[in-house]
Amino acid sequence: MKSLVVCADALQYLPDLLPSLPEGAQVIGPEIDSFDDIPAAFPSVSFHTRDMLQTGGNSVPRPSSETLAYLCFTSGSTGKPKGIPISRDNLDTYVKRICDRFNFTPDDRIFQTSPLSFDVSIHNIMAAWCSGATLVALSPAKEPQAFEIAKTENVTSWTSTPSLVSFLDRLGVGASGALPDLRLVVFCGEALPENVAACIANWAPNAKVNNLYGPTEATIAISCHQWRADRDYVDNNGIVPIGEGFESSDLGVFDLETGTEISGEGVGELWLRGAQITSGYWENEAQTRRSFCRDPSGQRWYKTGDQVRRDAQGQIHFLGRLDNQFKLFGYRVELGAIEAVLRELTGLKAVFALPWPYGARPAQGLVAALESPEPVDTLGLKQAMRAHLPKYMVPSQITVVDAVPRNLSGKHDRSALATLIEAQLGRQLERREKS
Repeated sequence: MKSLVVCADALQYLPDLLPSLPEGAQVIGPEIDSFDDIPAAFPSVSFHTRDMLQTGGNSVPRPSSETLAYLCFTSGSTGKPKGIPISRDNLDTYVKRICDRFNFTPDDRIFQTSPLSFDVSIHNIMAAWCSGATLVALSPAKEPQAFEIAKTENVTSWTSTPSLVSFLDRLGVGASGALPDLRLVVFCGEALPENVAACIANWAPNAKVNNLYGPTEATIAISCHQWRADRDYVDNNGIVPIGEGFESSDLGVFDLETGTEISGEGVGELWLRGAQITSGYWENEAQTRRSFCRDPSGQRWYKTGDQVRRDAQGQIHFLGRLDNQFKLFGYRVELGAIEAVLRELTGLKAVFALPWPYGARPAQGLVAALESPEPVDTLGLKQAMRAHLPKYMVPSQITVVDAVPRNLSGKHDRSALATLIEAQLGRQLERREKS
């Protein structure tokens, strides 16, 4: 710890904390007029009172634009944690973009649904700090009460993963028109199914529903699409587009074979560049070289590993992770297409198709899971799927679960879901053997 900020009420505890500070540390007291005789006992520590901060005397050094704002560890889709340093310039750029776009004011009440380990939480915190808005924090233990808390606290801005709304809808806690004060909904962290956007729009008829996209490497989010109830999203498997990039950011679609940028419409890997992109991975040069590159003109890009499609209007559509694609019996399988059919036929929001055995290469088959509180006719569903999909894309097994596992960031956890499916299949096999 190099800096310690102390409020007036905590001054009495300062002598106990100072011995643990390193040499050259600074103590900042924005509410404190005098530290009395404390500085004399700790000559290696600098102290800054309220008057010093206001007049500039013995002022605290201003951080540079490259100064680290925060360090976030994420495993992404690999399962191996990577440290991602976000600079002050990265964060300043992002905060300016969201404040300009969403017009936060002191009258806003911003719902903090994400744990602090998930960088979406920084979106809410900075929006509140920069506008003087109120931050309404949701305890993880009270997630099932999120709808009621948003209602009683008169929340005006809701930011969450789609998984949270899907979870609340499955519990049956939402009600049409019950969140009239909610003016803004922001989804981030996962692909946004259209029926999830429609669900919260039903709860909050006055809200504008937005889908943000961005890996942690791009400082929370770097593009946005505003969902509209009158638009048909069937052409993208019922998934809301990730939209267009923020100002001063570029979203490029690059050919998977040649690595060249595709101009106009096309399908390829999404690359990102701009002031929000991190400098690289923390103490991991090898991973940095794999994920960051320069094009022939010398521009530096981050390769997301996401497959996308750019349409004729310039909107970017998320198709899936490149590392989630696989071949089955020689055919390339698109999990998103299977999940779109499952959503259409069941009306459910949390549906998943998985290669099976999960994580094995090559895969030997396909399974699916549905989150539903009610029984589902899985045999009838498989029969109905055959009218929409080729035979090799119809799951051999469809499992119904009470709740799809979620990770610490609130996102649906496919790996944990696979373990749950495996356990259920094992129990079914035991029952058959006993009978």
